[in-house]
Amino acid sequence: GVEGPAQFAVTVQILDVELEPGAEFTYACPSSCDNVMFYGFKGSGVINDETAIGAQRIARFNTGDKTAQGAKVTAGDGGFRMMVFTGKMTKEKYVWHGPFVCANRASLMECFQQHQTGRFPPVRVKWDYKDASKTPK
Repeated sequence: GVEGPAQFAVTVQILDVELEPGAEFTYACPSSCDNVMFYGFKGSGVINDETAIGAQRIARFNTGDKTAQGAKVTAGDGGFRMMVFTGKMTKEKYVWHGPFVCANRASLMECFQQHQTGRFPPVRVKWDYKDASKTPK
């Protein structure tokens, strides 16, 4: 694999998997992680020869079960593309409403206020990041 420039405060793994028709992909959850989700977004496939997964579908694994530490995905007739999201559960409490997820209600209200006044999401770059043509070369 290739290690990218992203740095995270928690252990995560994010994979973009594209399979030709009939191709197989075998995934094993790293020992440092305990939460795995497959998100299908193009085509269809079958997990472990029994569970169908398709576009706009998520399969989450019970990695607490030691027999569920991995999976095989076989692409359907039209191929299959999915994202694999793996991480270590933080087991922190959270509150959410709409698109916002925060640690507590006060933070949630602050996000709404920032959004309503045009300050959310915060601007982290000097160019108009909403317009790809303005991204520096």
